[in-house]
Amino acid sequence: MSVLPEHPDLDQARRQAKELLHAAQSGDAGALARLAAVSAPLTLAGAQLALARELGQASWAALVREIEARNARIPENVVRFVRSSVNLQIGVAARMLHENPALAESGFPAAVVLGDAARVGAELRRDPGAATRVDPGSGWTALHLACASRFHLDPARAPGIAEVARLLLDAGADIDGRSGGRRCWRPLECAVTSANSSRNNEPIIRLLLDRGAPVRSETLLASLYAAGGTWCLEVLTKAATGAPELFTDALLEAVAGADLDAVAILLGAGADADAAGPDGRSARRRALTAGVAATVELLGGGGDDPVDRLLDAIVSGDGDAARGLAAADPGLVDRLEPADRAALVAAAEHGNLASVGLMLELGFPIEACREGTDNDGATALHAASWAGSAETVALLLDQGADLSARDTRWHSQPLEWALVGSGEAPDSAPAPDWVTTVTLLLDAGASLDGITFNPDEPKRPSAPVLDLLHSRGLAGEREP
Repeated sequence: MSVLPEHPDLDQARRQAKELLHAAQSGDAGALARLAAVSAPLTLAGAQLALARELGQASWAALVREIEARNARIPENVVRFVRSSVNLQIGVAARMLHENPALAESGFPAAVVLGDAARVGAELRRDPGAATRVDPGSGWTALHLACASRFHLDPARAPGIAEVARLLLDAGADIDGRSGGRRCWRPLECAVTSANSSRNNEPIIRLLLDRGAPVRSETLLASLYAAGGTWCLEVLTKAATGAPELFTDALLEAVAGADLDAVAILLGAGADADAAGPDGRSARRRALTAGVAATVELLGGGGDDPVDRLLDAIVSGDGDAARGLAAADPGLVDRLEPADRAALVAAAEHGNLASVGLMLELGFPIEACREGTDNDGATALHAASWAGSAETVALLLDQGADLSARDTRWHSQPLEWALVGSGEAPDSAPAPDWVTTVTLLLDAGASLDGITFNPDEPKRPSAPVLDLLHSRGLAGEREP
């Protein structure tokens, strides 16, 4: 008789019953013997009964009730611990573990994210199905959890997590299976997304690549969102196989984010700067609206049509050339597409004060925002506030930028972007100063209504900005 796992998967039990029936109908002697052992007919109900009896239950209905009851008994704090271990709330997970060390022994998923290879190995020997079963608390398989675990930030745990990944692969985990949830990541993408400058999870990434995990366009994109610099992108491009089109989306994203190191790596791997992206715009054209002259230069310059020449002059801060082009063709600015006008937003995010001032002078609408399925509807004031570009914020406010404008993704105002930016500390703008940025916004009349300061929130303001808010009596009581 088999033993029912600690957190069984009902969907997997249903699949096992169907597989048993199919095998029996195909004449498999072992499958027929399993049905005969409980005098079950050669039907799905009979296969379900045989499986239920093997798992120690009197009937299929009893098995379903037991599975549902066991999954319902997963403590809420265990679910929260596992979920926090694989996202930006790793600090919450670490604090939970410190306050309640028993969480380390709360089940198979906890052992996986913590890199307890001994416990994981023992469970796999007892229940091989654990390698492929979906954890009901997180909706992910064990391999996804191991690859996404942020506990690799602890160098003492990183080798154990890599060993757990190896054990799971050896036990039959799907190296390229999609996870559940909104993102539907594969294990390699989970590992890549959690990469950082410590490179502690590099062994997992190399293990997956060595075992045949394919590098896809979305894998390369995931590496650009990671916080570890470009080492992971270099590893992936060297392992990637396929046509240059594989690198197009990543190059477009690297250009949009002015990640010059990533742009250089992708060009070196064979990316085509003139290949059209999903919106029909090439990396070269996107560079002209990304707000950084060095990106345009790295791609070999802009195009030759009037719009390209105007944008090239603007991004490089050549006011005379830009004014001359606009004067020679009075309708040129009016003919710009929304994506071209959004160059104002990019320049603001990168603190390119000369370009922002030039665009406003030439008639770029100050309310221009980032558009499209991959953008967030941020205005220039949102972007400058998030980047802590105080001088740009001052210029935009002086020119009448809307303090109450809301982006289309989070429906947040520029002040909220400044608060989040202070905690994330992006380096897109030179000499960012979020205290001055927040002061400018508050003095201009920005409201804190609806903004909370929960210590468990993953995107909190920086300590200096919180001190500023406390000094103005705007953030409640100071934390102990």
